[in-house]
Amino acid sequence: MYQNLDSFGTRKLTGRYDIATDVELGAIIMGQYDYGTGDWEHRYIVSDLDADTMTWTAQDDPSDISIYERCASIPDEITGATGEEPDTEPDGE
Repeated sequence: MYQNLDSFGTRKLTGRYDIATDVELGAIIMGQYDYGTGDWEHRYIVSDLDADTMTWTAQDDPSDISIYERCASIPDEITGATGEEPDTEPDGE
């Protein structure tokens, strides 16, 4: 997962997540970060899910709401791309 919420620029976060279904609340997403940094701060209720957006609301803090929007591709600033086609010819040829 890539985020730019609490840092200057984008940073990559790795780990695992799980989605459970609660009879009353619907989908709940939770996770753990890699490298021994622990669990996500909250478990989130997933709502307003469609092909382009979803809303996460912290289960224990309804004022903590995040809206995620799908992007068409991974931004160049993350991949390091320059917008030019890569050179596929071996050097010297």
